[in-house]
Amino acid sequence: MKKNNSLMQVIAAAVACLVIASSGYAQQLQKGKIEATGQVGIAAGIGTQASFAGSVGGAVSDNVLVLGEFGWIPLGGASASGTTPGGPFQFSAGGKVLSFMAGAQYQFGETRSFVPYAGAALGVVHSSGDVESTVGGSVQNVSSSSNNFYVSFGGGARYYVKDSWGFKPEFMIFAGDNTFFRFGAGIFYQFR
Repeated sequence: MKKNNSLMQVIAAAVACLVIASSGYAQQLQKGKIEATGQVGIAAGIGTQASFAGSVGGAVSDNVLVLGEFGWIPLGGASASGTTPGGPFQFSAGGKVLSFMAGAQYQFGETRSFVPYAGAALGVVHSSGDVESTVGGSVQNVSSSSNNFYVSFGGGARYYVKDSWGFKPEFMIFAGDNTFFRFGAGIFYQFR
C-alpha cells in the first residue's frame, strides 16, 4: 500500500510539472530585443561527440534575429604510458572543432508555448589535433589544423517559460569540407 501511495505522489508531481510547463508564455520577437543562448548537445558526422555553443543576437524585426555563434566540439583524446626494454614510453592524442558563425533566424507564428524558427549562417570551422609520443626520452610532436568555410542551416523552437527566457531545442546541419550535424538543447534569455 505504501509503494502505491509513493507512485501516486510521483504521478501527481509529474502532472503538476506538465501543467506548470504548459502555461508558458508564447512570445514573438520584438524589434530591438537582444537574445543570449547557451547550448549543450551532440554532434554527429565527425564521430559522435559532445557539443557546446553560445550565441548572441539582436532582433532586426519582429520575426528576424541576426546573431553570432561560437561552438566547441571536443574530439576526445587518448593517452597511454608504459615501460619497454628500451625504456619508458608515453603517448597522447587529442583534438577539437571550433565554429565561428554569423547568421539569422526567422521566427514563425506561435503554436501554444512553442515558437518554431528556421536558421542559416555562414562562417569558419577550425579543426585541430595533435599527437605527442615519448619513447626512450625522445619526444615527437605532430600537430595539424585546418580552417574551412561552412554553411549551416536548420531550425528549432523557443519554448517560453517566462516572458524573457526559456528552452531552445535546435537541429543544425553544418555543410562544408566534412559535413556534420548538431542537435542541441539550450536556454535563452531576452533583454533590451
